[in-house]
Amino acid sequence: MMWIIWTSLAFLIGLLLFVAAFFFFQRQTRLEILRRSTPQGGFVEVDDLKIHYMVQGNGPDLILVHGLGANLICWRHLMPLLSQNFTVWALDLPGFGKSSKPRTRVYGLEQQSENLRKFMDVNGIKKPLLVGNSMGAAICGEVAIRHPQRTSGLVLLNSAHDSKIVGPWDVRKIRTLRPLVSPLVGRQIVKGVLKSLYGTKQELPREIIDAYLEPFVKDEGASFAFIEAFEAIVENEHLIEGLSKFKGPVMVLWGRRDRLTPLKFGEDLARRLGLKNFYVHPEAGHHMQEEVPEWITQHILEFVRAPAVLGN
Repeated sequence: MMWIIWTSLAFLIGLLLFVAAFFFFQRQTRLEILRRSTPQGGFVEVDDLKIHYMVQGNGPDLILVHGLGANLICWRHLMPLLSQNFTVWALDLPGFGKSSKPRTRVYGLEQQSENLRKFMDVNGIKKPLLVGNSMGAAICGEVAIRHPQRTSGLVLLNSAHDSKIVGPWDVRKIRTLRPLVSPLVGRQIVKGVLKSLYGTKQELPREIIDAYLEPFVKDEGASFAFIEAFEAIVENEHLIEGLSKFKGPVMVLWGRRDRLTPLKFGEDLARRLGLKNFYVHPEAGHHMQEEVPEWITQHILEFVRAPAVLGN
């Protein structure tokens, strides 16, 4: 009689465990589908800095790094496309977007590259593909130079890697502009600047303009970080030399209609690095990620299928 009771009890416990496991895995599957289809976001703390980020997708890690004065909103078209094949991370660099902007911090390329590396450490990102636009491309390059073992490759979009890009600016004169940045920045100014970054006509809804404008309106630290970062580009002299020693795969994408970093700088970068992976879109401008995200996605997918990238 007792064995019947024990057998029934064991069967009941087993059934309950099976049902619990079934619902647990169903929930995990739903969460994974949600993560794949919908960007999830939040803040992480790095050296007392709150860094805002979004993550979407499932697969090898890929990090998107924005340029000067921008924030992660610039990846809104590219991120969902890449998320079909990657776990895509986009962050607001310290000093930009919704991330911390203390005036006591340094916002140069080297410091931002360390901020990016520490962001990777906090999130358990081991060896991602780094994709950067403009200043963000230079920061990705700094990570590759300083920590080559921490990236599987670089994709540089209209890279601001050369001090000649911004002309012969006197850093002391640039610093005098700090108090003027926030008061001068308004919706029409931002709209005009954004239009100058595109090679093709783009729709600019009010909410997108406001997403670029808001950091400068809400926090005076944004103008401080902007000038500091601009100074870093002006003073940058070593990036190409450092990248020439990087053994990992590199791809450079450029917009022929880029008025901020003209095509000649992309051609020079590709020549000096001896790159085969250099592609030019005939109509795109500086913010090509907002104009031709499908074209960029296609090239990235072809790039990562190459043996040199897969081997990493």
